[in-house]
Amino acid sequence: MKFEKKYVAILGLAMSLPSMIVVLAYAAYRLSEEKILHPYLAWGIFLVIISYSLYMMVNYANKRKN
Repeated sequence: MKFEKKYVAILGLAMSLPSMIVVLAYAAYRLSEEKILHPYLAWGIFLVIISYSLYMMVNYANKRKN
């Protein structure tokens, strides 16, 4: 399967998103379980990273649209 060069970064972010969610959820769970971070802070960091990833996908897509 061949992709246009301008969409490679977007596809890379989109394809890594599910595994990133799993790894970050596990890390947030372990950090809160071991009492290294407060649970709200751990899940807040999780949400910020996921939100930023989605923002970057949309941002790259809008820049490369034309």
